[in-house]
Amino acid sequence: MTSFITDVVKNAVGRPRPDLVARCKPEPGTPADVLVSISVCTETAHHLLHDGWRSFPSGHSSFSFAGLGFLSLFFAGQLHVFRHESGGRDLSRALVCLVPLLGAALIAISRCEDYRHDVYDVGVGSILGYTVAYWSYRRHWPKLTARECHEPHPYPGTESKAGWSRVRDEEDSAGQRPDASE
Repeated sequence: MTSFITDVVKNAVGRPRPDLVARCKPEPGTPADVLVSISVCTETAHHLLHDGWRSFPSGHSSFSFAGLGFLSLFFAGQLHVFRHESGGRDLSRALVCLVPLLGAALIAISRCEDYRHDVYDVGVGSILGYTVAYWSYRRHWPKLTARECHEPHPYPGTESKAGWSRVRDEEDSAGQRPDASE
């Protein structure tokens, strides 16, 4: 999902990467203060040159925040970080949940450091990725402040838990219902 949205936006809005001139390898003698066309480029690998126009939003940032953001939300739900009644509000639990987000942030920052993206590309990619992560998390899990935030939503069309009963096994007495009270 994140890949699809990122690629659609890259193809529709994409803008030049900060290293586009280095990718282009302009002909010697090309004026630096005049707007020129792509015809001055000497790069023969056209896919490399065309990728230079697909900077916005950052794919690495959106992928990392989608995957690691979902993992962070999952940890927060399983550890009840936002549930005060169940022992939440514990710093160690919160730090465990923030580690994946720190990893995603380091991946995003690395895209600016290697001169492949601008800060805006990375910022929008990160927001896009985390939005998809939150949407995906909420499709399958209740909100993080819910009492049962550690259990996924039941699948559509299944009966509620109140209607389930235990399956009898070999050790149960023959003929007696296992859930019958004595």
